Amino acid sequence: MDIAYYISDLLGQQGELSVPNLGYFVQIRMPAYYDNEAKKFYPPHFSVQFDPQEIEEDDSLSAYIAGLKKISQASAKYFIEKYISNLKSQAVIEDVAFANLGTFSSNGIKLSFQPGVKTDAPAFFALHPVEAYHTGEEVPVTE
Repeated sequence: MDIAYYISDLLGQQGELSVPNLGYFVQIRMPAYYDNEAKKFYPPHFSVQFDPQEIEEDDSLSAYIAGLKKISQASAKYFIEKYISNLKSQAVIEDVAFANLGTFSSNGIKLSFQPGVKTDAPAFFALHPVEAYHTGEEVPVTE
């Protein structure tokens, strides 16, 4: 059971989520921007911020998983706890992909989160980055 995908799904629905023994996630809407070095225009997207401290005790994730998997909430809490424990120990060794939200890593003391960019949100018409050049700028020829 990949708890990260359930967290991603519930975060997409609620916009914020506190995960017991892990921390607080919040989804933030980011504006469109132009990267001058890459010569690409990036559409608006969602980014996820993570705070390793729990904001408040929240059972919404365990209730969500229990409802989807048709298991007890106590079982869902057990699976979440095991997943979080495994994530923390694996993050010490290597970067751990966390669904489509980003990656976790750890220096042995502190758990850190590097957000990924989610551009396939229906609110942004699922637009992808576009190459764009300034007027008068030479465009490279591709074959």
